Amino acid sequence: MRPSSGEVATALYGAWRLMRFDSKAMSYFDKSVDGFWKSFYAAVFWIPLMTIVSFVLARDLPVTLLNIFSVAMNNVAYLFVFPLVFLGICNVMGWRKNFIACIVALNWTRVCYISLLLPISLILPMFLVSTGDNSSIELMSSANTAERPSAGLMLFVLALAVYLLAFEVFIYSRSLEISIPAGFGVVIVELVIALIWSLVHSIIVSVTSGLGGGVPAT
Repeated sequence: MRPSSGEVATALYGAWRLMRFDSKAMSYFDKSVDGFWKSFYAAVFWIPLMTIVSFVLARDLPVTLLNIFSVAMNNVAYLFVFPLVFLGICNVMGWRKNFIACIVALNWTRVCYISLLLPISLILPMFLVSTGDNSSIELMSSANTAERPSAGLMLFVLALAVYLLAFEVFIYSRSLEISIPAGFGVVIVELVIALIWSLVHSIIVSVTSGLGGGVPAT
């Protein structure tokens, strides 16, 4: 079911308030069952950006139509798989009553989250050093010193990464009505789930790319 433009605007405003660590931000989300399903409409905004981030971070992944489709579908699938896994966690931990509110907040705040993650993913390759032999690394170090990011930029990226972590912890602690340490633990669990999901997807992409060879994007 598709939310109205007013509902989308209100939800995104709530997400923005959460970014500011506003303790009253949850009041802007529709925490009903209807609001739960409508929150998945947020994928229209963040799936394209997340697909771009996936290719930026996976530098060795060829940009082919098959891979673009595979990465996009992986992001869509994770959008629905994670709530199922997280529902089990909520049942075990006694957080079931706030499960819908948490997923609603997560779905809408992903739009803001990926908007911040995108610049990090674009800047991050600047910090990565080629894994070639020692002579090539030394040559790159001397020849491209002027092209290296400044210390200020490095600190900015680090601060943004820390902010995103704190942002996630705050979302879980407010939506589930749990302590900050418990929220941090949930973030760790989410990272583990995402890592396992990403590993499985990488294996599938490798197999399908080897079988099909990929179709060049136009």
